[in-house]
Parts: sequence; C-alpha cells; structure tokens
Amino acid sequence: MPARLYGVPWDATTLGKKGARLAPEAIRRELGRLHPYDAEGGRPVSWLAGKDLTLSEDHGDLLRAVGRLSEQEAKLDPEAPLVLLGGDHAIAYAGVGGLHKRFPDLEVVSLDAHLDLRPVEGGPTNGNWALRMMETFERPYRVIGVGRFANDPGLFDTARERGVRWVSAQAVRERGAREALAGVGLEELRGKDLYLTLDIDVVEQGSAPGASSPAPDGLSVVQVRSLVEGISQVGRVRGFDISEVNPTVDPSGITARLAAFLLLTFLGTTGT
Repeated sequence: MPARLYGVPWDATTLGKKGARLAPEAIRRELGRLHPYDAEGGRPVSWLAGKDLTLSEDHGDLLRAVGRLSEQEAKLDPEAPLVLLGGDHAIAYAGVGGLHKRFPDLEVVSLDAHLDLRPVEGGPTNGNWALRMMETFERPYRVIGVGRFANDPGLFDTARERGVRWVSAQAVRERGAREALAGVGLEELRGKDLYLTLDIDVVEQGSAPGASSPAPDGLSVVQVRSLVEGISQVGRVRGFDISEVNPTVDPSGITARLAAFLLLTFLGTTGT
C-alpha cells in the first residue's frame, strides 16, 4: 500500500520566524504541479493523501496526535513508512516518539545544517529536538550537512559527549554523497530500521530561500537528492519527515516545490 502523507502544521516550538505551520498545504499544492513519474526509475510514484492534523499550541497535543498516527499506520499497513510534512523540526521528536516502541532499535539520521543540540530548557523545540530525543528515547543520532558557521562550539562539545556522528556540508561537497555517508557509518545501518528527517535548511539558500533558519553554505539539490537516495536504499525507513519550510518568507513557492521534489525522490527510492 502506498504511504500516506500527513501534514503537521506546527511551529509553536520554533526558535526562529513562525510560518512553518503553513508548509503542509504549500507542499501538497506543489506536489500537484509535479508529474508523479520517476524518469530515472522508469515507473510511477504513488501515495495516499492522508490528512493534515488539527493541533493546538500545546506540545503534548503534537506528541499525542503523531503517536495516534503511528498506531493507525501500524494497523493499516505495518510496512508503510510514517511520512510527516512539517512544520518546525520538533515534529521529528514526535515522529521518533511515535515509532520507537514498534521499532526499539530505530536509528535516526538527519539532513540538517544545524546539530539541534541546544541546551534549551523545557520541551523539544526545533533547536533542541535531537538532544531531547536522545535523552528521552535513547536513540543514536547522525547528522549530515552541518554548516560551517551554523553551530557554536558548545554544540560540538555536546555532540562529542553524546556520541553524535556528523559530517559537514563542506565534506559532502568535496568528497561526494557516498563518501560522506560512509563518514557517519552508513553501512552499519544496512537493513536496520531508520528514521530519516530532512530540514530544508540543509539545501543552499538560492534553492531553498524559504527555510526558517537558513544556512549560507548549504548543499545543492543534486547532493541532497543523492543523500536521500543513499540513505533510503541502505535501511528500512520507518519514518520520514520534511521540516522548516516557511512559505511566509518565500512567496515564490520555490522551497515548497523543492520539498515536494525531495518527497517524491524518497517515495520513488523506497518504492512506497
């Protein structure tokens, strides 16, 4: 059965400019403008519309709603990945939380310019969701595409203390996607259950001007596409999200269109 696309209109926990709650509608609109045929794979790409969640600004509401989605998906099709259209990056915490009981050995891989390990008090935000995820669910964490001037020294200290494996955007550009993935031990994940989260700010600003917290040295669309394909082909992706698309700062719709393209890339690669 094709994957269902669930919109998570959430930006109550963003540390940046609000507006990511509008992304699910914008991404769905751009999906309708692309042809769901994978010219590289030579086959159509299909999905089910799913629904957009109705959420308050209470973080517990987000966690409960995504948890219910995970339980629902397990009954409808236990092999279909949970696909979330965000929303700020705190939706990744909710996604991992909704899946970790079903997949206790779940590995988390993030494409992101930021480490998201800020020592911010309180519940998960888009800047500390990964730290809270490791504290709460005790899941390992790998980050690919870390920006050169996007993280302060304390975050790298936290990464080392927590055993986070990361690769910089510059390393991806210089060595290519395959070697960059090897740098975070991707082969160790072969055949394992994965959660893949994609913060759109991992892409260069010219191609993704509507990122909530843009980084100046992001990756090209081709590089990010290759990373999505490489990760999806190695493990069993149980959950996937795209976050931090902010239509309020990109009226052209370029960023939402890119998100739709990367979503189709994921669906086409995994065969869902």
